[in-house]
Amino acid sequence: MTIKMIEIKNFKSLENVKISLSNLNCLIGENGVGKTNVLNAIKYFYENLIEENISSKYYDKKNPYKQGLEISITYDLSKILNILRRKDPFSRFYRELRSLNNKHYFDSDFITVKLTQQKNSGLKWNIGYDERYMIYKTHPIYFVSARDIDLINWDSLWEVIGDIGNLSKSKQLNENDFYDDFLEEAQRKKFKKNIEAINKELDNNNIQILKSNGKNRIISLYQLQLGGVKFSYKNESLNYFSDGTNSGNFIKLLSFLVTLLSMIKLKDPTIVIDEPEIGLHPKLIDELVKKIVEESSNVKYLMATHSPRIVKNILREDGAIYRLNFKNNYSRISKMKPLIDKRAKIIVSEKEASFYFARRLLFVEGDTELELFNNKQMNKLFPKLAGVEIVSLGNNEVTLEIINPTNRKLEIPYLIITDADKIIEFKEDGKIKFLSQSYSPINNNELERKELFYYKEKREYFSISRNKINNLADNNAFDIKNNLGELRYKESYEELWKYIKNLCLEYNYYPVKTTIEGTIITTSNKHLFIEWLKNYRDSTAISYFLNRYEDILPVLRIAVGGKLDNLKKKIFYEEKNQSEEECNSFLDKLKLKKTSGWVTEFINFVFETEINISESEYDRRNKFRVYFPELYDIIENIENRMYE
Repeated sequence: MTIKMIEIKNFKSLENVKISLSNLNCLIGENGVGKTNVLNAIKYFYENLIEENISSKYYDKKNPYKQGLEISITYDLSKILNILRRKDPFSRFYRELRSLNNKHYFDSDFITVKLTQQKNSGLKWNIGYDERYMIYKTHPIYFVSARDIDLINWDSLWEVIGDIGNLSKSKQLNENDFYDDFLEEAQRKKFKKNIEAINKELDNNNIQILKSNGKNRIISLYQLQLGGVKFSYKNESLNYFSDGTNSGNFIKLLSFLVTLLSMIKLKDPTIVIDEPEIGLHPKLIDELVKKIVEESSNVKYLMATHSPRIVKNILREDGAIYRLNFKNNYSRISKMKPLIDKRAKIIVSEKEASFYFARRLLFVEGDTELELFNNKQMNKLFPKLAGVEIVSLGNNEVTLEIINPTNRKLEIPYLIITDADKIIEFKEDGKIKFLSQSYSPINNNELERKELFYYKEKREYFSISRNKINNLADNNAFDIKNNLGELRYKESYEELWKYIKNLCLEYNYYPVKTTIEGTIITTSNKHLFIEWLKNYRDSTAISYFLNRYEDILPVLRIAVGGKLDNLKKKIFYEEKNQSEEECNSFLDKLKLKKTSGWVTEFINFVFETEINISESEYDRRNKFRVYFPELYDIIENIENRMYE
């Protein structure tokens, strides 16, 4: 390993940022959160490592009382030291490197190099020039910005090639070395004769050619051996190809050359790439990341990206993902917890990875919820909904494991809407059972163990809440009131549900009392739903149930794929001389498919006929709360919990 740790203080938006690097690292986040500032801080550090290139543009402009900036990089020298121990333990270089261990800024095989720049006193280092020069030579960094690559002129790559074959000052090339191996004897004699003639003319006119250094001579040799100076692709000029093709090929070739450099020289290099995905087709992104992964065993990579596809590939290879967000005018950074589950690594796709870039996340079960929370009328009345990314989970727990910000240790506000049947079950003996599922914070031994280590007040809150829930459930026996699944409780179920909901919200879960359909069709709007439904379904079927039941709300919910209060779907028994077969026949005439668009049409109907006729936003929100009380509570939690 090379760079172990980077610490940046008061560098533009980076008030106090620490990054512990692995071999494969990726910075993510939306525009303006500080990714480029991290890369610029590293670049500024290296620009000043062996010469002064001081700039005042990197100070914290938000707080004028901060008088300076600080950048520290901790290097791991173990790779180079181990090579020297094995191959040349008596070399001067090894002795010099090893002797530095006795100085105060070293700990074993690590060295921390710190740049401090004050507004009034300039730039200071914690180590001397010779030590910094050693770091500069043994731990080079190659910076690549995909936006700024000269896409048709790759001459900068020759500098890397020169590093691969650079000569020491004590080993100069003889002029004959440049052509002895490439010319026949007759050609060589003629070539020498021409050189002698040119040199004589230069001497006679007192004209000199400045001597090339060893690195430039090596570059010339490589160019001579490789057959030229300019790069091409598929035997065509680089300007024939797209920017993305040239950018990808440039980065892949650079990766190979730097890897070769690390293998044959005492160098531990790093490549820093800003937005490598620019201009690349998705498959070319895959090819580029594959190449980077292959080379990352010898070269450390730090990339800043907006590409979910790159993130997906890095996750599959156990790379480190750092997410930056902006809070109180400063950048915050959190290292994402890697995927441990093998299924998660297989399943994770560009879609899941895209949610790591989100500002806020709302997890829902399926298409009905997606349609509901994307409703234009609702988003107009509650504009904060538009700032929330909606994730459809289905019943896939692995998808939730991949994205869940708590699991990944990411600072993304989120809420998970879950149906009641993921949390409780109404048993036939009249008892309430709490289900043990990952979707449920109620019966969850892992969470209960963690709660034991919370601070006193928080620990007591969870203990009291859980005891209250269990006691209310034990005392809250119920029976089935009728064949529509209505429940009759011994005590108040509302109090029990209040405690269940509040405890779930502590873990960012919002449990609905039945299903999402139960939040859409309610006691207070069922008359509107019947009125709307008559335009789409056989009115005789509606009349059939109206004539037989005091309250057909459960029937309406079942008709759209919801559940009864007892969380069952099948409800009909013999009653008033009608058979189950007859009931199901009329129910089929009422049924609406989940993806038929009924959610949008009904919500819009309520807005057009009831809500939008009010002039003030306050009145419209109040009407929405009357017609959709549980849905309003969900939205209110989204507004209050996700927006600080």
